[in-house]
Amino acid sequence: MSRKGLPLDDVLESVRPGVWGSDVATEERPIPVRVVRNGDISEDRRVLADDIPKRWVSEKELCNSRVTDRDTLLVGSGYIGKSARLGDIQFEEPVIASNFVRIVSPNDQTDPSWLFWLLGLDSATNYMRRVSAGTSLKNLPTSFFKEWKIPYHPPLEKQKHIASVLDSVEEAIEQTENVINKTEQLRDSLLHELLTRGLPGRHKERKEIPGLGAVPATWQVLCLSDVADVRFSSVDKKILDNEIPVHLCNYTDVYYNRYIYCGIDFMSATANSKEIERWSLKQEDVLFTKDSETPDDIGVPAFIVEDMPNVLCGYHLGLARPNLNVIKGKFLAEVLGSKIYRKQFTRITNGVTRFGLTLEPTKSIPVIVPSLEEQEKISKYLILIDHTYRMIEIFVADLKKLETSLSTALLTNSFRSQDV
Repeated sequence: MSRKGLPLDDVLESVRPGVWGSDVATEERPIPVRVVRNGDISEDRRVLADDIPKRWVSEKELCNSRVTDRDTLLVGSGYIGKSARLGDIQFEEPVIASNFVRIVSPNDQTDPSWLFWLLGLDSATNYMRRVSAGTSLKNLPTSFFKEWKIPYHPPLEKQKHIASVLDSVEEAIEQTENVINKTEQLRDSLLHELLTRGLPGRHKERKEIPGLGAVPATWQVLCLSDVADVRFSSVDKKILDNEIPVHLCNYTDVYYNRYIYCGIDFMSATANSKEIERWSLKQEDVLFTKDSETPDDIGVPAFIVEDMPNVLCGYHLGLARPNLNVIKGKFLAEVLGSKIYRKQFTRITNGVTRFGLTLEPTKSIPVIVPSLEEQEKISKYLILIDHTYRMIEIFVADLKKLETSLSTALLTNSFRSQDV
């Protein structure tokens, strides 16, 4: 019979603490393991396997803290409420949890996947955060497992059915995200090919350009200042009574968006009339990041797709307004965003703990300039890929919304029908 209000502890075999282990092999700790830390568990409930450290533990520590495919890993200190399971991650060494992670194991009447989805419910994570003690570092009390009540506890077979449905949705999300990654890789490869060889079958002869490599012989190579009006913004985020209300396109807007358009939620600020005249965004403008904590993040571009007279280029950004008789804004954005130009920006970046561009070296960056007709065709290829990429992103977002609503409905039995 399905039961409501059952304590979580009643469906568990154990809740085990993790250990940290030793940085080096010792006589007391001779067994090599991989340690999942709280920071290795992502917001989307996955273990990030790229940087899981190797440690050494004793046989007893391994026995107490080893993670199996049946277990759910629950962050017990710091980022309370995050959870994950190992999934398809494979290591040569056994996997244990760190001392900031709890290993939650189901009993023989509880499906492991159902338990994983149960601990991801908003009601569970919200309760964990509410009861966690501590000021600078929150800690999940063991009382949570006795006090939190399961909203719906079906028989084992029904648990498996529910988990199977939710696992299928998660698998669809993962497969679609793989398509996004492959599409991004395809775009990078195509962009490199188009910017070094031009359109297929069009160019037979090539010339070598220092710092850029070989490009079609008919292409011009000009300084950035020869193809665009290049400026560094000084518009700050302040709101002053004697200035005009505006919106600011800021660093993060550019860093996370390939295209800038009116639909973005820009920051509110104020500016004087001269700033508005000089820094209002126009169609075909290209913005790029000019300051960052790492040189790799310098020069990330975004293309302005429409006139935005009330949106200004904010501080920490550069603006390149192209001469449209020489170069199109979309093509210029692609050039500046290519791997070839990442090296150009890194080369002229200054700084030790924080890095930035200065204006004159930026203006001197060499820019490849095909004919306007070839620029347009190259840009259209990339726009088509970007459109496909965006449609897939929207599909993933919809799948994630479905996963959230479906898990809530299935795990709390909030369907109108009582049958899953």
